[in-house]
Amino acid sequence: MQRYFSGEYAGHYHPVTMMMYALEYKVFGLDPYYYHLVKLILHLVNTFLVFVIIFLLTSRIVITGITALFFAVSPVNVEAVAWISAQGTVLYSLFFLLSIFFYLYYIKNSNRIYILISFISFVISVLSKSSAIVLPVLLVIIDHYYRRKFTSQIFLKLIPYFAVSVIFGVIAMLSAKSFGSMNASYDFNITDRIFLACYSVIFYFSRSFVPYDLSAIHYYPEKINGFLPYEYYLAFFFIVIIIVLIIKSGKFRRHMVFGFLFFIVNLLLVIQFFPIGKTLVCERYNYLSCIGIFFITGQLLYAVNYEYRILSSIKVISVIIMMVLSVFYIMATRERNKVWSNGYTLYSDVIEKYPEQAYGYFGRAAAQMLENDPEPAINDFNMAINLEPDFTEAYDNRGLAKYHLKDYEGAVSDFNVAINQLDNYFKPYYHRGLARYKTENYKEAIRDFSSAISLNELHEEAYFYRGKAQKKTGKYQAALKDLLIASDINPYVGETYYEIAIIKMKTDDYKSAIEYYHLAIANNYDEYFVYYNLGNAAKQLKDYVSAIKNYDIALRKNPGFADAYNNRGIVKFFKGNIIGAIEDYSQAIKYNPGFADAYNNRAIAKYQTNDIRGACNDWEKAFALGYASAGESINRYCR
Repeated sequence: MQRYFSGEYAGHYHPVTMMMYALEYKVFGLDPYYYHLVKLILHLVNTFLVFVIIFLLTSRIVITGITALFFAVSPVNVEAVAWISAQGTVLYSLFFLLSIFFYLYYIKNSNRIYILISFISFVISVLSKSSAIVLPVLLVIIDHYYRRKFTSQIFLKLIPYFAVSVIFGVIAMLSAKSFGSMNASYDFNITDRIFLACYSVIFYFSRSFVPYDLSAIHYYPEKINGFLPYEYYLAFFFIVIIIVLIIKSGKFRRHMVFGFLFFIVNLLLVIQFFPIGKTLVCERYNYLSCIGIFFITGQLLYAVNYEYRILSSIKVISVIIMMVLSVFYIMATRERNKVWSNGYTLYSDVIEKYPEQAYGYFGRAAAQMLENDPEPAINDFNMAINLEPDFTEAYDNRGLAKYHLKDYEGAVSDFNVAINQLDNYFKPYYHRGLARYKTENYKEAIRDFSSAISLNELHEEAYFYRGKAQKKTGKYQAALKDLLIASDINPYVGETYYEIAIIKMKTDDYKSAIEYYHLAIANNYDEYFVYYNLGNAAKQLKDYVSAIKNYDIALRKNPGFADAYNNRGIVKFFKGNIIGAIEDYSQAIKYNPGFADAYNNRAIAKYQTNDIRGACNDWEKAFALGYASAGESINRYCR
């Protein structure tokens, strides 16, 4: 538990979200179906909460139904719900909405237990995602919507909310700064940033109504002759028009103001007044804010049908429009989900929307690498590099693709470029070390792994492979030190324990080797050769029962493993089971006809059963296969 609350992850402090992922992994493993199912359930619960909250606010089933329905099926929410990595969005929204729900109950009943539950829900929400820190502002807006006077009593009850917001706001900024998320360098002055923020608001506003031109990535614009594209300046005037329309909305102004403020407040942290990251807008940021837009939509439908004396035909048309819009949203969401079905389709869609931007090609290449398809991935990496020659990660990942194709020279060349472009980036050093390890250039590989470690002291894999490289050069103590550090950083990697056990075997520490083999198995590294080596360690300690047991397991996992038959035969011979030993040696020869050692061992066993001719035949075969000492046995026993 302490592990989740004691630090940030990838620039975010969201321990509850990480605990949720850990729980899902514990229960479901890596099966994506269940992760998607959990997110869908969370979205449905959020939809129910939206329905209840809007009904508590308005007591109007039409407004409530429109808001909840559009929230449930809007294509703009596909990213938040379909993307497993965005679970924090739907999770924090759950507790965010719960906090509002119980705050509304507190307003209606004045029971302090409700505001306590509301506050606890708020704390869980900010622990799920820092975006929740805007909630206290929304509570003030809700009080205004209810026409409650902002008294000192209300102020005192909201102080804990604002205190939590300030604390977690600071934590969020420090986490983002330490990760480098706030170090984005863009040539935008203060005026540009105002128009960027205006464009972001209009983007989210318009996509809530009409979800067109959706994409997983929306890039920052390029300035031409010092100016942004014209639509960024127009956005400011659209906002002015929206505000004027809200002010002029008459008796519905209170509802319009509430809906628009609900929309704006939930966007305050993400309208990119201070540019962060590579994207100007992200559709998942609209997950909660769109509730405000759909609330306004419901109010408009209600006004047309119940508040104004309008021709009945117009009322019918308004209802038909809402029905058509609902069907359109459902169909568009279905199609948008297809785009999010895998990384290849997702980034192909990005490329279609932004063919001149490098990152779409990079993302699609990375998706192809995950599918073990490096050749087409290289083509996309090439496109990314052509569009952005300083794209260090593209060179690094193209090098990895070449590495998987066993083009180690080409891989090293790409890693060299990546290192020259960004010499404080640890990954190219690590990857170059892997390529040099594969070409048995262990000295240079060790140097690269050491460089990676100097840039990232918690790089478990770099310690692991440096340890393996040290082992290859015979530096067993140095290798053991690296592997032990790797196991400390990540104690759940079975292969690390296996490598430690191998070194223990080489230094004749068989008892420790057995302990580490068991640790490897306990951490899901239970390959046949682990049991084979475990049997060998037991054999060295003359624990023949355990040796045979482990050879048996190795052979069940790999029935054609000649070495295991041979060594089990040796153990049986030592135990006096000569016939059993001969059977195992014969199986070893069956699966490896050139196994000289097995012929020699079977010869010795046959000699013990007085099968002199059979023994001599086996010694002759062993000698012919290069087993030199078999010649001495032939001269001694077969002449």
